[in-house]
Parts: sequence; structure tokens; C-alpha cells
Amino acid sequence: MKWWKKLKSLLRRNKSNLQSENRNSRQEQNNFIEKEIYFPCNAFFRKIIEAVLEQKGISYRDMRLFVIDAEAGEYLQQEEEQYMLRQLYPGLNVYTLCTDQSEHHQGEIEYLYEELGLIVEVIGKEENAIQKGIGPEEGRLILDFEAEGRIREEFLSEKSIYISIYKRNWYQRANLDIEVPIGYNIMIVKGTGFTGCGAVPDRLEREFYAE
Repeated sequence: MKWWKKLKSLLRRNKSNLQSENRNSRQEQNNFIEKEIYFPCNAFFRKIIEAVLEQKGISYRDMRLFVIDAEAGEYLQQEEEQYMLRQLYPGLNVYTLCTDQSEHHQGEIEYLYEELGLIVEVIGKEENAIQKGIGPEEGRLILDFEAEGRIREEFLSEKSIYISIYKRNWYQRANLDIEVPIGYNIMIVKGTGFTGCGAVPDRLEREFYAE
């Protein structure tokens, strides 16, 4: 019966090793998921922005877009930022990009000029550069794609709209209405046409719809 005892001992060791590997695998997956940062309604971003502008009494034609881009090295955020911004380009007349990595946006900047005739004002993230480049407050839409740091209070104004994409959570209510963070407040956007906001398109879907 020694062979039977040896077999049971071997099976126990294998089971223990397998459980340990599974725990490690689940932990690695959880750590990966925690590091992922997604905007839950990215596929409907244009509709949401149009609804916000309508509530604020600003026409899309008169809207002045000011973007603070994602931190350098945050590939997933940068990819998602580009996907959402591409939805806003049609009909856009004024665009200021606040970035410390202008080379990353060079292709988009050239495309906007060559295909849409839109000249992008590019400024750095230094405080003096930002203040110089923000311009008049009327009709200004500030989209802050940074995940770290503070809410930029210098942009909070009754005449402009400051929306943090990642610094504050966005929520979708049971009736599908969306809570959009405007500065320190929220704005309710009717979500009748935004069903499925919980699903995030994968990279292939993003590239397909961005064409």
C-alpha cells in the first residue's frame, strides 16, 4: 500500500500547487483590472457633450474646446482620449490642446488642419502657459483627461464648462440618466439613447468606429 500513500501525497501536492497558481493568477488579474481606467460611456461621448452644451445654452458651432490631455505614459487613457476626441471633431471651430507631449498628437493636429481646416492651438501645462492660452470664458468647454492631481479650480466659471473625465466618477442611474461631473457639481443628462454605457468597446471596435 506504500504506492497508494505516495500517490495520495503526490495528488495533494499537485492540488495545493494548482490552487496556489490559481490564487496568484486571480490576484494578477485583479491587479491588472484595478490599474485599468475606462470611461464607461465613451461610445456616446458626442451625444453627452451635445446634451451638456444644450443645457448650458451653448451651440456646438460656438463651443470653444480646451483639452488637458492624459499623463505621459498612460497608454490606455491616451488611446481612449483620442477615441473620444475624434467624435468631437466634426463641426468643431476652436480647439486648444494643453499637453507636454505634443509629438504624440502631431498626427491628429496635421489631420485636423489638412482635412478640416482647423488650426489647433498647442500650449504646455505650465501655469503661465495655461492662463495665456485659455482665452475668453464664454462658450469654453474644458475636458480634463488627467487621472491624477486636483480639480483645476482656475477653470471653474459660470460662463464655461469644466468636465473631469477620470478624476471624478461618472454614474448611470437605473433610468439610464447619466450624472456628468461639472466642476464640483453634477449635471443630469437624459440617457434614453445611451443604453449599454457599461460596455467598453475593445480596440478593434474603437478603430472601426473612429474611421
